[in-house]
Amino acid sequence: MWGLLGGLALGQVFLARIDALPLLLLPLAWLVYVIVRRRPWRGQLWFFLPLAAMLLHALLHGILFSWPYVGEVYGHLGRLGLRYLGQTWWILVGAAVCGVALVWAARRLRMSVGQGERGVRWAAAAAVVAMGLFAYFVWPRTGQVVLAQYWYGGISIPIMNHLNLVRAAWYLSPLGVWLGTAGAALMLLRGDAKRMWPLVVTGLSFSVLYLFNIMNNTFHIYAMRRYVPVVFPFFAVGMAYALVWLWDQRHRWRPFGATAWLLGLSLLAWLLYNNRAVWNLVEYRGLVEQVDALAGQLEPGAVLLFDDNVAVGVGATIGTPLQYLYGFTAFDLQEGHLDPEALVEGMGLWQDEGRTVYWVRGPQACYDLPDELTLVPVTEKLISVPYLEGSYDHFPTRLLPFEASLEVYRVESDEQTQHSRR
Repeated sequence: MWGLLGGLALGQVFLARIDALPLLLLPLAWLVYVIVRRRPWRGQLWFFLPLAAMLLHALLHGILFSWPYVGEVYGHLGRLGLRYLGQTWWILVGAAVCGVALVWAARRLRMSVGQGERGVRWAAAAAVVAMGLFAYFVWPRTGQVVLAQYWYGGISIPIMNHLNLVRAAWYLSPLGVWLGTAGAALMLLRGDAKRMWPLVVTGLSFSVLYLFNIMNNTFHIYAMRRYVPVVFPFFAVGMAYALVWLWDQRHRWRPFGATAWLLGLSLLAWLLYNNRAVWNLVEYRGLVEQVDALAGQLEPGAVLLFDDNVAVGVGATIGTPLQYLYGFTAFDLQEGHLDPEALVEGMGLWQDEGRTVYWVRGPQACYDLPDELTLVPVTEKLISVPYLEGSYDHFPTRLLPFEASLEVYRVESDEQTQHSRR
């Protein structure tokens, strides 16, 4: 039963997050262990078969329903991986040579299993600390910001992977980052390998990957989407592990206990201070009431066509709740790709079904309707709500005003206009 639940639970992650591939290291490592140890397969299949079924489900969904998105993401990752492989192949070769040398030395010196394990643990812990020191102190001073085109927003954005760990400290605090790093190193040095390996493999793979290259817009909300599922929880576990280990050392030297309490309370105070701007934050506070008032002025079941020449404008912000909360059909028009004949034909079909068609002009309206259509003014609405600033170079704390003026018109053909005048 545990195998069945584990396989289904782990497999469902791949239906929820497209960036969960590092989690495949867990079943892969277990599969290698089963093969090497020649464990009986009958019990293992209770885990591997449901996992394989869920992975097949995710694969078919990606191919049949969301291939443009999946292809774009993994095509980019493939190109990125090949580029990094070409740049860092010597590191991989060096690591392989070191691994072979360690195995040869262990056999040559007839080291025991325990001695070899201690060497590997010390090497892994040292690597974690070294990567942390490099990412926090060296890389931010040697790396450079690169501008890249961001298709989703139609703008250029700064890529600043060299600041990823520093930016993570905006939320975890510098003390939290280093307690988490120390805890990860201590887990590698002292933890029970049989119990900790899934946590360490998952936490380190995600952390190293996304702190090296976030592979997304470094705008703080998108960064959080990368860090919240695994990276931040792993750092939190590392913080707790480091503090508990330090507390346990009080038997060797009493001040260690007081130091653990001091660091723990300092971390708590720092986290509370860092979250002062967001713990009580409600993005777009008051938007529901304003959208509700707007919806009350429109015919039920109407079609809303938003004309706002912005990649992510009022069509996305206002049209989404109007469709999914109030039952309207909303379109965020891509003005540069509209076919006037198809647009007129579509409006006619909706009107034949008895549905009212509204043209909603946003702050940057730019489209001129065909001459055979008339716009009858219905209402004007100013949407005004606060939102948390989007920051690239400092911890976001300020609330900024989001304001959008909307002009709502009912669309009528020449025949409808003449009929209404009669």
